[in-house]
Amino acid sequence: MNMRPFARRTHLLIFFLLLSAVLLMNSCGRKDRPTLKSFEKPETVKEIRILHRKEGLILSWSYPEHAVSNISGFYIDKAEGGETKFRNVRFLNSDVFTFTDPDCLPGTLYRYKIRAYSLKDVIGDDSAVITVTPAEPPPPPSGLSFKISGKTLEISWAPAGPGVLYNIYKTYESGKEASSLLNRAPLGGTSFRDRIEPERSVYYAVRSLLDTPVGDEGLPSPAVEVSPASFVPSPPVGLLAVPSEHFVMLTWRDNPETWTRGYRVYRKMQGETGFGIIGETLSPLFKDPVKLTTVAAYRVAAMGPTVESRPSEIIETLLPAVP
Repeated sequence: MNMRPFARRTHLLIFFLLLSAVLLMNSCGRKDRPTLKSFEKPETVKEIRILHRKEGLILSWSYPEHAVSNISGFYIDKAEGGETKFRNVRFLNSDVFTFTDPDCLPGTLYRYKIRAYSLKDVIGDDSAVITVTPAEPPPPPSGLSFKISGKTLEISWAPAGPGVLYNIYKTYESGKEASSLLNRAPLGGTSFRDRIEPERSVYYAVRSLLDTPVGDEGLPSPAVEVSPASFVPSPPVGLLAVPSEHFVMLTWRDNPETWTRGYRVYRKMQGETGFGIIGETLSPLFKDPVKLTTVAAYRVAAMGPTVESRPSEIIETLLPAVP
């Protein structure tokens, strides 16, 4: 038997296995070669905004999305009062675009600038210097309340002082600070209308602020909760009962609240001690298939997300005798 072809195939198989192993070892652990772009100076931070709250001075900025992957973070530099030299007060990672400085006093001048820092230890140019002298923020407003009517929700509060403006915020999480700003510009009045959200709880808070370049915004007011249970429909009106030989047809006016979920119909027959539910309907129309010869009293309640309204006025009707 000739073993040479078999031996030749075996040697080729071993050769290809060894070659694959070498290529795999070379590919594992291989790092991308650094490019010249990695050593370029990072883009300068622009569009810096600053807001003064009771909690401190809040800086925020934007940075080009295409350039974020080439930096490791931002240096925040600060100078206070008559200082001519800036000092670094914080380094932030590249995914953070806001900084709150709690170490600030009303009436003191502060200057800030921001520098981007690349992955290859290259520091970008200084941003434009932001200069601010914060004032003492006004106290928070009190007496927050709300009123629901039709399609709108109105939040109102007591004034916090002459010349004070207001920002209103909301959140959907209980116990969490309301941070979603609703008004486009500071409010001069003491009320705000928002769209209704009857399906879940919404928490509102209001902050007072001064009409200054940095806002000088005070602490938030105690939050007011608008829950699904707050949406109580008005009692239905115009209830009519039209008896016939085999049924009683009930009609009434449709409720004005857009969040009315339907209606619940109650009936009390002569001799009964209380009203009992006989059915529900989505429209202001209900057919009661009763055939008794007696006086029946009806009332209707509108259903909200979780709570029903006070009942309508009671209407009585005498049912005709069944032959």
